Amino acid sequence: MGLDMYLYARKHEYASKWYKSKGSKMKVEYPKDITEFFPEFSEEANSDIPKDECFRDRRAISRNTDYEIGYWRKANQIHNWFVEKCADGEDTCQEIYLDEEQLQELLDNCKYVLENKDRAEEMLPTQSGFFFGSTEYDEYYFQDLEHTVDIVEKALKLLKAQAEKGTYDYDIVYQASW
Repeated sequence: MGLDMYLYARKHEYASKWYKSKGSKMKVEYPKDITEFFPEFSEEANSDIPKDECFRDRRAISRNTDYEIGYWRKANQIHNWFVEKCADGEDTCQEIYLDEEQLQELLDNCKYVLENKDRAEEMLPTQSGFFFGSTEYDEYYFQDLEHTVDIVEKALKLLKAQAEKGTYDYDIVYQASW
């Protein structure tokens, strides 16, 4: 019990596969374990879909796969930063989608505080809460910042690599549990 915090790289994937057919029609193929129980996904029901309708077809199957790329335990200063800067102060253990600018700001703040420890309370204040851990600005506080730098640098590399390729397959998502 306590403040557990997770950072995910969420990949959005389509499970159905589209194939070009002759002319202006498309063919779609769904996994057998779906078509076996839901006839509206059968090959017969999905042959020769007009090309201009194929991507609006409400039967397209998709899924999200979450890869846990970061974990903190009772790093309440980091949790406080996410809630205040990225969730308008709302703390309901909701998913918080993060962009590159937000992650860069967190990284910059952590590095700044590690170099200027006397500014910790101002830049990355702790947050008290039920089983949120210590609110002291001690060695554990600063270890959490070092750990955060490591996690966020890797997340930023992933986002930058996507941008260079022009593919945006991953979202970065923060969620806490307490």
